[in-house]
Amino acid sequence: MKDLLLPVALDTLDVSQKLADSPISIEWVLNGLLEGDDKFKTLCTSSKVRNVSASIIGAGKGFVSKVYLVSIEFTNLEPYSVVLKVPGIESLAESYSEHHDIQSQFVYMHNLECEFYEKFASHIDISLPKIYKIQRWTVGTQPGALLMESFAGTSHCYGMYGESSVDQVDKAITQLVHFQKYFLCLPSEDWRGKYPFVQYDPTMKANFFAPFLAKLKTMKPAVFDKGVDIYLKYTNQANFYKYTTCDVGKDLGLPTVLSHGDYSNNNLLWKTNGGGSVSNDLAAILDWQVIHEGCMTSDLARFMAVNMDGELRRKHQMEILKTYFDSLKKLMKLDGRSVDFTYDQMERAYKANFVGHTMIALFVPAFYFADKEWPDDEREMIEDEREKSLKRAELCLEDALEWLEELPEEKLLD
Repeated sequence: MKDLLLPVALDTLDVSQKLADSPISIEWVLNGLLEGDDKFKTLCTSSKVRNVSASIIGAGKGFVSKVYLVSIEFTNLEPYSVVLKVPGIESLAESYSEHHDIQSQFVYMHNLECEFYEKFASHIDISLPKIYKIQRWTVGTQPGALLMESFAGTSHCYGMYGESSVDQVDKAITQLVHFQKYFLCLPSEDWRGKYPFVQYDPTMKANFFAPFLAKLKTMKPAVFDKGVDIYLKYTNQANFYKYTTCDVGKDLGLPTVLSHGDYSNNNLLWKTNGGGSVSNDLAAILDWQVIHEGCMTSDLARFMAVNMDGELRRKHQMEILKTYFDSLKKLMKLDGRSVDFTYDQMERAYKANFVGHTMIALFVPAFYFADKEWPDDEREMIEDEREKSLKRAELCLEDALEWLEELPEEKLLD
């Protein structure tokens, strides 16, 4: 067993032990913190680690990873927590059982997130977690892992179906503006042509969304029957999602940017106030494994479709889009840059992006709420979330079907 970089643990602690059900050892975590976390190193000057444990954050199985809250106990100090993220696709394995390239795809996605943190994160003025150690995934050689700052007790995650207020949307957009401005100003040779949008290809080829959209029809038949049938035509067409959320911007003459790819509330941590209420300020943007060179309005459209009340979205979306455009122009001007695109181009791109992300808005209520049983003390709250999610999907579908008619059908099919 490799020795720890410093003798920070008691001899009675077996640092070769794996954390929970992960392939990552206590030793790896402690060494990672000694390498990358100044606060941990300071704590170790006055106390030794007597125990390290981990528990899965959230419901258990994640889409492409498991996330653990790691608690480090000292001999004479309060416990210290960090987060360990390990790629894994247990919750999706059945849906992809006939597609043998799925492991390589998820290896690519984890390593892509590693590259984002290694290459770009420290240069972008947005809310990101501190990363203490990065380990790329090499099949058969080493598991992938990210060791990062914990926001437990100081932040709230709404989940994929959680709705944001108009004020929170404004804060989320401010982050997007700074993110997109960085890549618009970055020399093209540093990133363009290096990050293709391929992460959803296996999802579409596996027809992953089809059973969920079919289930949605049974949840509210009169509402979703006709529109969902139109969308079912595209659930196995990789070009549908790729064109509507990515390539359409090129056809409209917009410069490409690096897209987050999954900019929604399941990947956003909102700061909490002293009494535990949720503030309008972002603590961190997480999960960068779907980054790709794409359309500058796609992340905004994703957030609006999936995480904003449908009526509020309809009332404010073009105003929000105009604010996004004006803020980006202003930020570019402060850096001595100008923009060579118009608001009209952005609006047309946004509508096309919205058509693509409506697929996700339709998926969410069926995935999270169909055929589920809940404890009595949670049923009323969850049923309220269910109805909100269904209404959001309904209004997304109405708008998307109108905007779908403006898109070239031949570019939506494989």
